Amino acid sequence: MRDSDLFGSLFKKGDVIFKQNTPGDTMFIIQSGAVEISCHRGGEKIIIALMQKGEFFGEMALIDNQPRSATATALSHTRLLPINRSLFFNRTKYDTSIIYQLIKSLCQRIERTSRLLRTLVMSDDSLRAAVT
Repeated sequence: MRDSDLFGSLFKKGDVIFKQNTPGDTMFIIQSGAVEISCHRGGEKIIIALMQKGEFFGEMALIDNQPRSATATALSHTRLLPINRSLFFNRTKYDTSIIYQLIKSLCQRIERTSRLLRTLVMSDDSLRAAVT
């Protein structure tokens, strides 16, 4: 983090917000700017998502206590609102709609991923044969 204030944390273009396989207990809401979510497999960088204002990422760290499954990098001057595990769970005690919004967003991500997988499988004969 380069600069913090009452309204979030500022990151410059290229700043790594968190790295794959590191511990985490914080999710982030993008207040401005953009973030790339990527992972490395076999030495190759795979871009998982490009996220913008209003979207959130890193939520898995609040729930599963596992190392980060991806790397998050600022694509531009970006302001993020960090929400750690204790703040998240304390807040949800008073506002259960937060859980609903999180689940709704996760369902939308799963649906997008399912569509992408269907497209990939249908366009590749060897993948199609493997799943049928």
